[in-house]
Amino acid sequence: MHEHSALSEAWFALMQQLAVPSDTAQAGWQQLQQCYTEPHRAYHNFSHIAAMLRNLTQSSVAMHDEAVLKLAIWFHDLIYDPTAKDNEARSAELAVQWMQQAGFSAERCDAVRACILATASHQLQLAAHVPDAALFLDLDLSVLGLPPAQYRHYAAAIRKEYAWVAAIPYRLGRAAVLKKFLARSELYFTPYFRQKLEAQARHNLQRERRRLLYFF
Repeated sequence: MHEHSALSEAWFALMQQLAVPSDTAQAGWQQLQQCYTEPHRAYHNFSHIAAMLRNLTQSSVAMHDEAVLKLAIWFHDLIYDPTAKDNEARSAELAVQWMQQAGFSAERCDAVRACILATASHQLQLAAHVPDAALFLDLDLSVLGLPPAQYRHYAAAIRKEYAWVAAIPYRLGRAAVLKKFLARSELYFTPYFRQKLEAQARHNLQRERRRLLYFF
């Protein structure tokens, strides 16, 4: 409940800072609250948003456009259906709809849309024209660089969200996802997060992949 209250305060503080009309700000919060508290979300919930905002505050990476970066954080997982393949597109669409109602420019709407769509594959080139995209994507993947015990909680939460998938298909599918990340030359795009989290993230991914494939 404390986290929920803190997020509410953070949202409305941002809305005031960006001069968003109060009714539009309230409508946005109601939508966020409804989506991020859905019972099937074990990881993609308000705790994930809180962690991203917290890591942003603690990082030394400069923001270019606070509105774009923070709105992308707030809205990027608005739609999360583990059985669907268009979560990012639907989240981006809803984000832009709300931003248009709030009076944001077309440029800012397009930037937030690009950031959210880039989370489907976490490829920076999909939002390379957005100055804050690298920081946004690194914040979204900062969970991969957590200490081992916390990473295991994250991996368990992802498994809960895919409880509808049988054990063997899940293990093979998840291992394939991890392999794609490990094949990348770098997991993080900003020097700050690369130096801080890259080594631990690779260790976590390798360890989880071995457990998925070799320990039954």
